[in-house]
Amino acid sequence: MENVGVYTSLLYLLDFFGNLSCSGISLFLMLSHEDVDCSALEPLELSDYLTSFQKIEILINICSFVVLLPFCNTYFLWALLPMFLYNCWMLLRKKYAHNFMFMTEYKNRSHTETVLTAKMIIYLLYVCISLFMFVFKFAEYLSYWY
Repeated sequence: MENVGVYTSLLYLLDFFGNLSCSGISLFLMLSHEDVDCSALEPLELSDYLTSFQKIEILINICSFVVLLPFCNTYFLWALLPMFLYNCWMLLRKKYAHNFMFMTEYKNRSHTETVLTAKMIIYLLYVCISLFMFVFKFAEYLSYWY
């Protein structure tokens, strides 16, 4: 039973790195989309360029939520739930690559930057939450031993 604290804290640490990588993906997309000449790309090429990163981001987020589900307290779950539902919705949409929010508004550079900045801020908030939960759970585990 004592090992549950270690596993839980390691899961939060894994979630921390998952959210950190998601914020990195958002930052990469925000910085690299200025280098892409949208008029020169066919819609399918543009979707290939963005979709691979977004699929990774979505899968990391969904997996971290599902793995943490049995170990989380209620407040942490409520914090993760909106992004989890959003990612599930995006994953289940028809014509995924063409209907993604960045595809329809990609030529509007300011809108795309706003969306990516908001996503990066949300992921960085999740990074802080998961890091706090890791430290809290690990300290709780250590208090049992000392």
